[in-house]
Amino acid sequence: MITVRDTTPPLVDAGNYGAIVENSPVNLDASGSHDNVAIADYQWDFGDGTFENSTIPSVVHTYTKPGVYMV
Repeated sequence: MITVRDTTPPLVDAGNYGAIVENSPVNLDASGSHDNVAIADYQWDFGDGTFENSTIPSVVHTYTKPGVYMV
């Protein structure tokens, strides 16, 4: 048996959102992301201790505390 693995990481593009308002929902969109095969799912780390998995490239998240978050 031979197993061939895809070792090429996807190119992630979730946009640049700048400043948002605390406790207001923000729409995050990764539809600009690309992979050499196909993107099966999107694993979001919002940088505030919360995570979400999705099969579609966009999610809505609300930040409840002021700060700078790396998504």
